Amino acid sequence: MGCCRRGLARGLITRSLLLLHERGMTSAALGVDGDNPTGALGLYEAAGFKIHERYTAFRKPMEDDR
Repeated sequence: MGCCRRGLARGLITRSLLLLHERGMTSAALGVDGDNPTGALGLYEAAGFKIHERYTAFRKPMEDDR
């Protein structure tokens, strides 16, 4: 997926943060899958976001015993 690396995602994040700031926001938060293979975590860190909290999610498929 990251073949072209033209900075579109970084530009969208930067513009969004600027618009939020212009509207009086003093902080922004988001959630991301830290294991995301597209490098989303690195993108957000490069935009200035810092890890605030980490969560672990568990999933167990339930058998269909009907």
